[in-house]
Amino acid sequence: MRITFITLWIVFGATSVFAQFESLADKDTAKDKLDHFFVQADDLSDCYAVAYRAQATAIRETAGTIKVAPSSGITIKSTKRRFRYHCTELDNFGAGGGGPGVAWRSESLLAGGLERRRSYSVERKNWLPETKTIEPDPETGMRAGIKAGDFFGDFANEIDPFGLVLGGVYCTRARNSELQKVLRTWITRLELKFETESKGFLLSKWNGFDREINAAGRREIVFDSRVGYLPTALRIFLVDHDGKDAKFGIKTTWEKYKTDQWRQSQIVVSGYQGPEWVEETFEFAWAEPEALESFLSTQDLNAIVKDDKSDWYKLFSGFLGSQQMNKDKKTK
Repeated sequence: MRITFITLWIVFGATSVFAQFESLADKDTAKDKLDHFFVQADDLSDCYAVAYRAQATAIRETAGTIKVAPSSGITIKSTKRRFRYHCTELDNFGAGGGGPGVAWRSESLLAGGLERRRSYSVERKNWLPETKTIEPDPETGMRAGIKAGDFFGDFANEIDPFGLVLGGVYCTRARNSELQKVLRTWITRLELKFETESKGFLLSKWNGFDREINAAGRREIVFDSRVGYLPTALRIFLVDHDGKDAKFGIKTTWEKYKTDQWRQSQIVVSGYQGPEWVEETFEFAWAEPEALESFLSTQDLNAIVKDDKSDWYKLFSGFLGSQQMNKDKKTK
């Protein structure tokens, strides 16, 4: 039976506030586990701050070439304050063609109903370009589409660590990892076809409502009992333009946060992108939601987003850095 958005709203309406992901062991079926995974992810994504370090390795077997592209980024969100900040930094932007690349940063800040973006070379010290105001979506009044005729729209990726766990093909590009987009795909297009458990691993198989279990487009999720039956592996089976079976996968490593609570520490996304096999590894460093709200409460976010001279990266990376230092002190 298809889950409607009304049904999903009822499920979401019954949620409590989670500190981090809690065990799904008491949920009977793979479908129950998936639904309640999304319930928790939806709640947790209301307020979070995370920095990540990423590395993409692209292998082209036919040419015998390997390319490595390191990058980093920040995602901060507070639904309560209608605030979002995204940052993508490419270590070697423009590398190749006989010359070295440069470190390039793209930022997007949404506050007070206003979204502004900027992109610039990190190597130009103490210099910030003029920010570009992005008009909201005329239909929704919310954030504009990723393609907005600016440099950010062309080159920046906005990583959502909650949607990324069960994302689709090209989920690391643009806004494709956004939780609500990922959730809609699973709820409205896919249904559970088969599940079996062995040695603490619950394997579930999914496909479209009118498709056979093994038809192209099928997906598999592994729920792992060692981390409260949270999803640790996703595989998507596709058919490429030559009619060959092409696989795409996501593996998530969960770190113990508290008793029976976990959060993502690493996500590895791999699959073919054209002729290349690409593996992208994301390592996450989290701030506590309470600390984020406390920090945001001291900031005049409306003034910051309007000020061309405001150094967003220095402000928000400084907050995340202080949280990491506090965490390190506590572990010593």
